[in-house]
Amino acid sequence: MPVFDYLKQLPKKGVRQNLCEAKALLLSAIYPPPPRGKFPPAGAITMNTPHLGVLARSSKMTPEYLQLAFSKGIVPMHQNGKVNWCWCNPRMVLYLEQMRIGRTNRRLLRSGRFTVTFDTEFDEVTRICSERDNTWLAPERRKVASELHRRGIAHSVEVWNQSGELVGGCFGTDLGGVFFSESTFHTESNAGKISFIYLNCHLQHWGYLANDTGLAVSYCEPLGYANIPHSEYLQLLRKGKEIPQKTGKWSVDSKLDVINWNPAEPGSQVIPSA
Repeated sequence: MPVFDYLKQLPKKGVRQNLCEAKALLLSAIYPPPPRGKFPPAGAITMNTPHLGVLARSSKMTPEYLQLAFSKGIVPMHQNGKVNWCWCNPRMVLYLEQMRIGRTNRRLLRSGRFTVTFDTEFDEVTRICSERDNTWLAPERRKVASELHRRGIAHSVEVWNQSGELVGGCFGTDLGGVFFSESTFHTESNAGKISFIYLNCHLQHWGYLANDTGLAVSYCEPLGYANIPHSEYLQLLRKGKEIPQKTGKWSVDSKLDVINWNPAEPGSQVIPSA
């Protein structure tokens, strides 16, 4: 369909928004969605969300599409039955040695109030994360995440209270050297942050470089996450690809001392042998 014919069919959202919609359609023809597209950041357009650009649009999502997109620094966002293939500039990233835990979270770790597990309730974590207004976690997106989990590439962290209730957690995808944390939730204060602390402690021990959240998330800022330019993020991805993915089911390592971990000193989380 010619772009101008497409424009006529769009809802009256304002000239600028309609032009963005039309350009997204045009770019979808020039740069088809993964695995064929190249997605040059120079082609991005700004949509409603600040710092978020759309490079192409499609109606299909597969595990292979998702992995390839992540490898290029592209994040898919479901909207009204379509997939917007987006890039973020800046991108929020935690270099693991810059993790900040803070007194409140140290006290929580010592209190024994929470128990943490990995990869025991992946589908439940994604389901809870999706129960929000205007969520990007559409059912088809959760289905793809579940398949990547089955393949040992996507992982979840679960935080349980003393009554055995799931009260916090996060999930994401292993990019090799970089972990992309896609979503988090909490129903008890700071439970989501405890999931990040456990995850990042293990990531550093396993040799990872960073934990990425994509768009800026204010909830993560006190933990040391900060915005970096998209160009720096692409360099980080290239470096991370030199580190093999840790595939298979993950589990909490009992030999790690998460409570007294000093992120600025890699290896400080390992309990000395007797």
